[in-house]
Amino acid sequence: EEDVSSHTRGRNKRITSCQVGVRCIHCKELPIHSRPSESVYFPSSIDGIYQAGQNLHKHHIKKGCPEFSAELKTSYDQVTARRSLFGRGREYCTGSARLAGLVNTSKGIRFRNDMDFDQSSNSKFL
Repeated sequence: EEDVSSHTRGRNKRITSCQVGVRCIHCKELPIHSRPSESVYFPSSIDGIYQAGQNLHKHHIKKGCPEFSAELKTSYDQVTARRSLFGRGREYCTGSARLAGLVNTSKGIRFRNDMDFDQSSNSKFL
């Protein structure tokens, strides 16, 4: 709800209640005014989730999330150095999102179960 009531520069559309986003797990508990920029993304469609994760990695984690410890950074760098995890990430992300029950709507990504909550969302089940 805090994201719904805030305005973020560069965001074209307002965030709506029940809209799914991608957030840094390490600084999520910081008050919204204390969170570093680019620590949360609200892609407009399921196909954008992968890119949101890439942006979070490149513009937030790698540039120094204040809650990301040096010990964790060492482990993270070791894991991301192994390229075997990459290559089919976009398809994996999109497929996993759909399996988890996410759907594209005119109000952004939502969980299919939330559709009963807001019938006016004009859903496009993919």
